[in-house]
This record gives sequence, C-alpha cells and structure tokens, in this order.
Amino acid sequence: MEKTHDMEQTANITYYHEVAGEWLAYSEFHLKESSHEKYRGILNKYLLPAFGACQISQLTTNCVGDFLKELRAAKASPKESCLSPQYINGILTVFRETAYYSAAKGWPFPCDFRYLSLKAEKKECSVFTHEESSQLVSYLLKDTDLSKMGILICFYTGMRLGELCALKWKDICLGECLLKVTHTMQRLTMQDDTSAKTKIIITAPKTPSSKREIPLPDFLLQLIRNFYCEEKEAFFLTGKPDKFTEPRVMQYRFLKYTRECGVRPLNFHALRHTFATQCVEMNFELKSLSEILGHSSVNITLNRYVHSSREMKKRNMDKLCLACKDI
Repeated sequence: MEKTHDMEQTANITYYHEVAGEWLAYSEFHLKESSHEKYRGILNKYLLPAFGACQISQLTTNCVGDFLKELRAAKASPKESCLSPQYINGILTVFRETAYYSAAKGWPFPCDFRYLSLKAEKKECSVFTHEESSQLVSYLLKDTDLSKMGILICFYTGMRLGELCALKWKDICLGECLLKVTHTMQRLTMQDDTSAKTKIIITAPKTPSSKREIPLPDFLLQLIRNFYCEEKEAFFLTGKPDKFTEPRVMQYRFLKYTRECGVRPLNFHALRHTFATQCVEMNFELKSLSEILGHSSVNITLNRYVHSSREMKKRNMDKLCLACKDI
C-alpha cells in the first residue's frame, strides 16, 4: 500500500513535459534520426502545448479525449485541410509511447488508451494507365539525361524516390546486371527551441528488407551504360561525388515532365505503384516482386501497392464466364 501511495504522490508532482523530455532523450539511442526528429516535432507542436503543464495525475481519459476532438478539427496550417486520421494516430502514438515510458518509471497515466485512436481511411493509390505509361516512357527516351534516366529506373524497378537520389555508381553492378539499394535520402526537419530548420540526410533504407538487390532487364542496362561514370562514389543523378539531387528537386522535375508529355501530374510514388501493378498484371511471381520492392512479406505487396485495373478485373470476370459454360 505504501508503494502505491508513493507512486500516486509522485504522479501528483511530476509534469508531462518532464516525462516527455526524458522519453525523447532516451529514445534517441534506439530510433533513426528521422523518426526521432519527427517525434520531437510532434511533441513541440501538439503534445507539449496541450499537456506540458499538466501533472501526470491530470491526464485522464476525458482530458485526452477532448484533445483528440480538437485534433480532428485542427488544420496543419491556415492553407491546408484538417489533419488526416493517419497523422492524428501518429500524434497519439507518440503520446502512448511517453505514457509507457512514464509507467515504466512508476508513474502510470490515469488514461484508458483503448478508445483513443481514429480509423484511418485507406487511400486509393494513383497508378498510370497503360496509355499514360507509354506516353511517359516515350517522352523520357527522347533527349534522355540523368534525371530522365533516373525516372526510367524507378519506372522499371519500383525504386523509391529517396533511394534513387541516394544511388551511387558503386551500387550499379553492370557486370552482374543488377542494382543495389543500400541508402535513402530525405529532407529532415530539425527542431530546436526557437525554430525549425531542414537538412538533407542519407541513411540506411527504412527497413532491413528495403536493403536489396534488383536485377536489371537488358534494355534498361543498355540505357544505363550510356551514362557510365568511372567515379564509383559519384551520385547517379549528378555524376559527381560532391553534388547530389534531392528528392524535392526530382519531384518538381517529374511534374514538369508529366505536364510536357500530357499525362496526369501524379506524385513520383505513382511510378512505384504502377510498376507493382503492371508486374502483377503480367503474372510476375509475387515473392520475387515483393523482394524487388523491398517488402518484408507478400501481403504488404498485395495490400499496399497492387491495384487491379478495370481491364484486369474484366479479364478475370471473363474467365468466370468461360468456366460457367462447362457446367
């Protein structure tokens, strides 16, 4: 009983900003830099303004529930729409992590987390049609430079934008006819006490399975050879070891290219979705496809990136009709 009483007394004099600060310092040792800065940003922008001055004993289910209602009505900025359910769940995830840390220290939050989440809507991922794909590839093959070549590589391998920007010539094994994905690049928001600054970082891929080898088809290999660079430390998109092209710049160039060739101005990631979808339509072996995309399981490939086209659905329904004729 005395121990429980002491814990309650500690919770009455411990403030959320103290717990959050300790947790953030602790998490730095086992989180990637990008994740750590993302969590720092969520704490500074949302959680500390709401709960920083609250004692642990005040963080009840009703209190946090009211905060959740405010998040659902909040906007990321005056010009943007309301926060997405996915982003709100990300904020609640950080809050739960601080609560687990606090409980491990002997200061449990008086809050029931079971009902504090939002159902995230499954987004329909955009995919280029076969006609759009043909238009885009034809455009990229005219006056091809390193940027256009990089986009072609993503179109035919499913590489992520950050992986392309971090790609170096040492990762392209022409003799073995394959490409190695060893790093990714992103612009990271760095939070401090007064402002938020950004910087480019190059790190290992997002998951262990994302570090992978991708066999290159012969036609793509021949195109890549046209830009061969002897400097192995040079970035593929620049041909220089001391100069890179960041993801934001490549996204702008990609949108420019789509406008010029007359296809929908989709996000760069649509190339990855399109690659996966077209591979499935061609009966690509799913385990191989999953590994080429860098997924840890085939289910992730099917659920997240594969989108049946209207033509594919029609062909499958026609198979059903053929089967019915034999009954």
